[in-house]
Amino acid sequence: SEDFKRYAYRYGLKPEDRRRKFREGGHEYTLIGCKPKSHQYPLLCERKSNGKTYKMPADSVRRALAEAGK
Repeated sequence: SEDFKRYAYRYGLKPEDRRRKFREGGHEYTLIGCKPKSHQYPLLCERKSNGKTYKMPADSVRRALAEAGK
């Protein structure tokens, strides 16, 4: 969580975006954190249907969060 607060702006996000829900590829996810050393898939998201954590690219998550906010 501290990593996310520190690095959120690097990914075009805000610290308060952590724990926001969004849909991607027909699944619902919650943004739960980040892995700053992973350049291609830096964001960690939990899939609601199975509780598993997935690494996702920042641009996909940004776009999905923007859609979820409409």
